[in-house]
Amino acid sequence: MMKSLLIVDDEKELLDTLKDFFELSEYLVYTAENAQQAEASLSVKPDLILLDVSMPGMDGITLCSKIRSAVGCPIIFLSSYLLTFLTVCC
Repeated sequence: MMKSLLIVDDEKELLDTLKDFFELSEYLVYTAENAQQAEASLSVKPDLILLDVSMPGMDGITLCSKIRSAVGCPIIFLSSYLLTFLTVCC
């Protein structure tokens, strides 16, 4: 049985790249571009959620707090904050 993954990110290019990568690794991949789409996708009961921290509207941390008790899978946050910090500092 294939493991399923929900990827939530408002950056379409990154979302598509991650989707392609995990599909090549034989995951069943669902995607959402915002918190509302992510909530609607929870009915698929993913085995893992990759969740962007910074999204317009409801951010990933707020979404995680809202859905944490309803999902029984791990949630891994995606963030570009360190990259932004390094870019500004260097």
